Amino acid sequence: QNVNGTPFTAASMTNNIVGGWAIADGSTFATYSDQWGLSQMGVGYYGYTAPGFTGTDISLTTVATGNYNDGAATRTIAGAHSAYTWRFSAGTTQVYTFNGAPITLGVGIVTNNGNAITLQSSDDTSWLTAAAGSPDLYVYSNQGTLNINMRLTGAFNLVRSGGGALVLGSSTANAASNTFTGTSYFLQGTTTLSGASGMVIIPGDIVISGVNSGTNTALTMATNAGQIAPTSNITINGGGTLTMTGTNTLNSITFNNEGGQAAPTVATSTLLVLSSANPVTSVNQSQVTTPVISGALQFSNTSPVITVNAGLADTGLTISAIVSNGGNLSLTKAGSGML
Repeated sequence: QNVNGTPFTAASMTNNIVGGWAIADGSTFATYSDQWGLSQMGVGYYGYTAPGFTGTDISLTTVATGNYNDGAATRTIAGAHSAYTWRFSAGTTQVYTFNGAPITLGVGIVTNNGNAITLQSSDDTSWLTAAAGSPDLYVYSNQGTLNINMRLTGAFNLVRSGGGALVLGSSTANAASNTFTGTSYFLQGTTTLSGASGMVIIPGDIVISGVNSGTNTALTMATNAGQIAPTSNITINGGGTLTMTGTNTLNSITFNNEGGQAAPTVATSTLLVLSSANPVTSVNQSQVTTPVISGALQFSNTSPVITVNAGLADTGLTISAIVSNGGNLSLTKAGSGML
C-alpha cells in the first residue's frame, strides 16, 4: 500500500492511527494491518484483531498517546486531559460537561451516534486544542449532531468532515471567542455557528468544499452576526454554501466551481461588507450550476476589482445581491469570464 506515493505499513502508523484524514466505514479513525489493510479499531477478521481502544472513559486519567471510545450518556470532566483521539458512539444522547478542563488532542474526534452529542464547557477555563506538532484538528461527525460548546484555541487547522451535523458554540458562562490560528476546512455536512453574541467562532480563513460531498456542504450562521472574523477570506469549492445572518464584514470571497450538488452560494442576509481591493474572484467549470452572491452587498474599498476568470461555463458568476455603496465607488470587472 502507498500513501501519497510512499509505501505504508503498520509500522508507519502513529499510536495505531493511519491519520486524522482516514476514517474506516464511517465509524472510527482507521488503523492498518499489513495483512488486511485498513480497518476499524478493535474489530476482528479471521483470527486477526485490529488494534483496540486505550480506554472507555475520558473523565479518568488519560494519556496523550491514547485512543478513547466513550459510550456513556453523561460525563463530567475536570482538570487537564490529553489524548490522541476521542470517539463517541453511544446509542443515546450524550452530554459531557467540562469544568476547568483544558483538553489537548493529537488528532481529533470521530462520532458514530445517531443522537445528539454535546461537549459543554461550563466557562472559559475549559478549551480544546491540538497537541504541539499537530497541524490539524480533525472532527468527523458521521450521524446525528455533534455540539462543541467550548473554546478552540492554539495553532492548528480545523478540518471538519462526515455527513452528520456539527454545531460550534460557546461555553455556558463567560463565553470567549475562539482563537485558533489556522484555516477552517468544511469538507462535508452542515455546520452551524451558534456562538454567543459578540463571539468570533471562526477567527481565520475558511474553505468550504462541496466537490466530493454526497450532499451540498453548508456553513450557516445562526442568530448572531459577526461569528466569522472580518479579516477572513472565504473560498468555496464546488457546491458549497455560506449563509449568514445580520450584517457581517469579510475580506474576500473566492469561488472555484468544479461542480457539486447545488449552486455555490453566499447568502448575505441583511448586509455583507467586503473589504479587500479584490473582494470577489470566480471561475466556473460547471455547465449545471453558477456561483451566486445573494442578499445585500457593499465594498469598503473605493476601487474594488471583481475578477471572473474564463471557465467551461458560459456564466462565471451571478451577483443578485443589491450593491448599495454610496459616494464615489469605482467598480472594475476583470477577467474574461461572464459576470
